[in-house]
Amino acid sequence: TTDGGATWTTVLTDAAGLWGLTFSGPTDGWAVGVDALYRTTDAGATWTPAGEPSTPLVRVAFAGAANGLGVTQGNALVHTTDGGETWDPVPSSPSPLGSVCFTGTGTAFAASARDGTIYASRDGGVTWAASLANPLNVPSSTASGLYYVDLACNGTTVWTFGDFGAEFGCGCITSYYLIRSTDDGATWRWAIDAVPGGPQGTPSTPQGIANPAEIAVPAPGLFVAIGIPTGNAHTIAGSIDVLRSADAGASFAMATISNVGPPADAGPTFAGEILQGLFFLDPSTGWMQLTMSASPDDPTAAYISYVYQTTDAGLTWHQVYSSGVLPEPPS
Repeated sequence: TTDGGATWTTVLTDAAGLWGLTFSGPTDGWAVGVDALYRTTDAGATWTPAGEPSTPLVRVAFAGAANGLGVTQGNALVHTTDGGETWDPVPSSPSPLGSVCFTGTGTAFAASARDGTIYASRDGGVTWAASLANPLNVPSSTASGLYYVDLACNGTTVWTFGDFGAEFGCGCITSYYLIRSTDDGATWRWAIDAVPGGPQGTPSTPQGIANPAEIAVPAPGLFVAIGIPTGNAHTIAGSIDVLRSADAGASFAMATISNVGPPADAGPTFAGEILQGLFFLDPSTGWMQLTMSASPDDPTAAYISYVYQTTDAGLTWHQVYSSGVLPEPPS
């Protein structure tokens, strides 16, 4: 789209599916496919295949058009200096990793998929050191890791989100946590403290968002997360929770996008909400993608994809795109 989402044109199709998109500037971007990587240098108008490491990528982050990091399907870290044409393992990197991002200073951050440790590299990804070690105090004997971990960077601000469910049997207040740094990883503060007796004690921040799926930092002081609400039946009148902080995590506000999905006379009931992306162009303007399936347990069921837009920094959202009923689900 070149008109803010009013109209859309298909520019890339991959039968195996796409994990997501990332841009390092107005023109340079990458689309991470299930078994392929694509690159654009003209703001998404055209896409060409780039290189892949021996194990396919699931996430990439770039500091400019050439220097980038990727996380593979095996949770290993790889590095490129030619815009993704070639990738090399990072021998000194920790493992397993779940997410990477770059701050405005060029510092790279990576989040451990095992215990949530945040590692920092201040030389473009060559060497790494723990910036925030094991925030959940996960015992070294624990074999399993976090269900999901994510990072988001802007300026010198870094946010990390982890979802651990009942994995560690900690009796936690929630099954997720949010921690942030505003000084390029020099210090960290718990924004939502899921651990009783932890650094922030029992949190007073909203806890109703049951399953944060995507996080974004549209501006250094602004944080937005989207997720599926507690108790949502995922029926035809679905909803999405938006958790938001405009003061770098000192306080939070919750909003709900109601009546998400097709109208009641659209035919089959579409359920099983999957939030697949959250992207901000600037501090005010952003988009999220949502997919709803006619039968979440049936891999051959029809589905519908939607795009919602905000122009007020995540306070309100409106639908700008619907795919219509498609015959096959996304990979």
